[in-house]
Amino acid sequence: MTAPFPMTSAVDEPVATRPASVASPTPARAGPMPGVPTAARSLASALKRLLDIQAALLEARSHREAVSRLARLVAEALGGDEVAIALFDRGRLQTLVRSTGAPTEPSLPQVRALLAAMHEALDQGASVATPETGPEPVPRIRLAQRRLIGDYAGSVACVLLPVQAGASADPLQPLRASGVICLRRQGSQARPLGAADLAWLEHAAAFAAPVLGLLRQRERSLRWRVQQRWRRLGGRRSVWLAGAGAAAGLLLLGGLGAWPVAHEVGGRARVEGAVQRVLVAPAAGFLKQAHVRPGDTVRAGQVLVELAEEDLRLEQERLSAQAVQIESTLAEANAKADRAQVMIQLARLRQAQAQLALVDSQLERSRLQAPFDAVVVQGDLGQRLGAPLQQGEELLVLAPLGQFRVIVEVGEDDVGRVRTGQSGELMLSALPWKSLALEVRHVSPMAKAVEGRNVFEVEAEVLDPPAELRPGLSGSGRVVVGERGLATGWLADLSAAARRLWWRLWG
Repeated sequence: MTAPFPMTSAVDEPVATRPASVASPTPARAGPMPGVPTAARSLASALKRLLDIQAALLEARSHREAVSRLARLVAEALGGDEVAIALFDRGRLQTLVRSTGAPTEPSLPQVRALLAAMHEALDQGASVATPETGPEPVPRIRLAQRRLIGDYAGSVACVLLPVQAGASADPLQPLRASGVICLRRQGSQARPLGAADLAWLEHAAAFAAPVLGLLRQRERSLRWRVQQRWRRLGGRRSVWLAGAGAAAGLLLLGGLGAWPVAHEVGGRARVEGAVQRVLVAPAAGFLKQAHVRPGDTVRAGQVLVELAEEDLRLEQERLSAQAVQIESTLAEANAKADRAQVMIQLARLRQAQAQLALVDSQLERSRLQAPFDAVVVQGDLGQRLGAPLQQGEELLVLAPLGQFRVIVEVGEDDVGRVRTGQSGELMLSALPWKSLALEVRHVSPMAKAVEGRNVFEVEAEVLDPPAELRPGLSGSGRVVVGERGLATGWLADLSAAARRLWWRLWG
């Protein structure tokens, strides 16, 4: 890294150092000295831009958001086509962020070339720019950066994010880095990166590194913090081992009592259709054909079951002939002007027509059709072909596609904590590696006996049902009714069980 200040280019004006022979302006002089105001304004503007970037990073809610903001702000400040930032962790660069929002999968050729250019700067422990920005204390390797530019004209600069702000005074001493910032300008018309741009980028990295380090430290896991603390003990490990073990035991016991965990209640669960439609025999007859079985998916209007029509056809012909005969008698009565006979034959004709309409309706309903897109839940009629059917006898049960409800059996000890709107999870035996999110819709006010104990049925909705979900699946359901301490929850359950036992035995 170059020495801090002089710098330029974030403000598009060079920031020159003040000549040693020029004295500071004094109140006694009326006009400013040539060159001093412009340099001061450029330096103040560049410093303001760096401090604005640091302030924007401090406002970020997470480490990832801060890295994304840094990439975007650096791209705006230096006018780069793209700024990419990768962080060093566990021996390699990770958490790649690109200001353009382009894909960051390591399998992509462009991403591999970009990471190779960053590793090139990281391995050398110094900033590397292509083409060269000026004389260098130590020549740098730029093979990966030239491959990154490829056949397109442009320039690339990779600057290290230091672990601690500041640069080493020895150019041969590699800088300890926490990540790499890579700035790219593409095209023959793009302004090439200069030494001032590289210097400003190094200062931006120095300003941003402490903030990124603090955000990353804050998001570290408890396990990582314990490991780091243990490593710092170093040689004193044997001295502190007994005290650390005792303190850890006390903290563990105390933490278990107050550690908040989700309080879940539930039990066995089953999946049902949100609405079920029962298809019954419209009239007494015989089963002629069944086209579906339980588990089949049907479409609206599809013929599902056919009933025998022979008797109905004969009845239809009989009533049709009777209606024709009555019409003939009616015509004869009209010809004779016999009003009494006309009224009688009209009544008989209406009766015959009504009976004929009833038979026609029964013929239409002898072919049972699906009322909507559904799945067959119950009704295996393949072994009942030719069997007699009674009017109103249940044949098939249909459930609409994609609409399910879950019934969770909750014990009477816990049902008082369940409320409408609470969330939960469902684990099905058919889908053991997938948990489904639930939301409680209704709590049954009546209990039912299941295997010698009273349970209440809690109806819940599957928020994102998968394609494999089917009515009739069973598993285990849990409803989150609140939070409680890990150990205190166990003690509360034990004390409640003991109190119920005491009441049952001694009242």
